[in-house]
Amino acid sequence: LQDRCRLACQKGALATGRLKAIPSRGSLLEMRDSDYISCLRFWLGLPLMVLPDGAFAKCPACGDPADTFGDHFLCCRLNGLAERHNALRDEILDVCNKSGIAARAEQGCFEDTRDADLLLVGWCKGRSTAVDFTVVHPLGPSHWPLRLEDAAREMKAAESRKVAVAEERCRFAGWTYTAAAFSPWGMPGPSGKGLMQEIGRRAVASLAGWEKTRRQLQINEGISVTLQQQIARQLSLRYRVL
Repeated sequence: LQDRCRLACQKGALATGRLKAIPSRGSLLEMRDSDYISCLRFWLGLPLMVLPDGAFAKCPACGDPADTFGDHFLCCRLNGLAERHNALRDEILDVCNKSGIAARAEQGCFEDTRDADLLLVGWCKGRSTAVDFTVVHPLGPSHWPLRLEDAAREMKAAESRKVAVAEERCRFAGWTYTAAAFSPWGMPGPSGKGLMQEIGRRAVASLAGWEKTRRQLQINEGISVTLQQQIARQLSLRYRVL
């Protein structure tokens, strides 16, 4: 079931963009060989660490058990979750900036809040939209048992949890609000998918033909590779496991 869940999460343009990207240092679409191998094993569901049957290693960051497939490293709160989140946010902000979409990072309805990882100015009928990003790992930290539909359900649930916390506050401030969840492979939740489709549509609205197609591919590739670079960084924690 884990393999079926993993396969389901690797469908769609944002999940497969990494496979189409041509490595380029100038456009930041480059991954080190060791990082790519780590990600490849993770994508295929192959063990990243060799451990005795049923054994768990100790996570160097938090001390909790770390499974052989590296799932714990992507959930560990002491292993760069903020950096992963911010890299994804910054890549999408860059897409907006290059496409003439007015957007600002880390905005709050009030002075002491940060309700919008990304604020899309005048996005919906003249009203700004606060976007809250999150990366959710549906397999969990230790390969716990799951049903196939849990992946999509968990993505939707993660978005709903975000909405419950901040939507009313944003409405009071005159903003609309959306939560955008992504899996570590790049599959977005339902709200995230709708958001990225609309950003993509607006980003290429002034283009036509091959230029339009190529720009959309570049957007998908950039987001996908950025996320996988962060996944590789998190998985590299396995080299510190004794």
